[in-house]
Amino acid sequence: MVSGQGTKTLNVRSDNCSYAGTGVISVSYTNGGSTSCSDTKTVSVQGAPTAKPTGIEVWGFDWSMNGTMGQTCPNTTLELHPIDTNPDYPTTAYQWSITGATILAGQNTGSLLIRTSSASRSNQVYAVRANKNHCGWSGWRHLSATSSSANCFGGGVGIGFLRPSNTGSGTLDFTDYFYQMPASEVVEVEVISLTGRQLYVGRSTRHSPEIGIQQLPAGWVFLRLYDPIGDNYATVRHQIVY
Repeated sequence: MVSGQGTKTLNVRSDNCSYAGTGVISVSYTNGGSTSCSDTKTVSVQGAPTAKPTGIEVWGFDWSMNGTMGQTCPNTTLELHPIDTNPDYPTTAYQWSITGATILAGQNTGSLLIRTSSASRSNQVYAVRANKNHCGWSGWRHLSATSSSANCFGGGVGIGFLRPSNTGSGTLDFTDYFYQMPASEVVEVEVISLTGRQLYVGRSTRHSPEIGIQQLPAGWVFLRLYDPIGDNYATVRHQIVY
């Protein structure tokens, strides 16, 4: 049972990967606490093995597609998501295999954060497979990409960015970044909606690392980050929470 208990609409699914046969749904109804009735219905149940993800979606302004090949920049941060035929299953696990880039966070989840190689030109292969409700691993879904420093913001040279801390009160905190980058003094921050609209422009400094964005609504946005020291930059997907 997925949802609908206590209502007139019930959503159910088979949690047996290989079972094929019939199932029985029973319902009882009480009218005003005095009159009640019940009924049953037999339904056909089909096995539900894990389906291979239909694709891989990549988030990041330094990302584009040229046919079936992805194009990006060196030393940039990207977020990968499987395009799943059964995204409603909360028990679905994902396994990622990445070549030509470094996994920063998200292995075994549906949201993987990676940083591409620092080489001026390199090839990458991203792969993901799914395991729905412990029904076994699906086949792998692959996406190939190439990175080149040509036409990349900042010359495509940088170390990538850590995600800022989100305090839950509409504040982005770059304290950890400045701690790990002792030569850096300023991070320029641009907040952009998922539709490409600029929502905020500001800066975080070593002496004042927190940025207040309480005026922005909760939800997912892009953060475009630039550190003038070393011409370092990155774009990451970020969730504003309150």
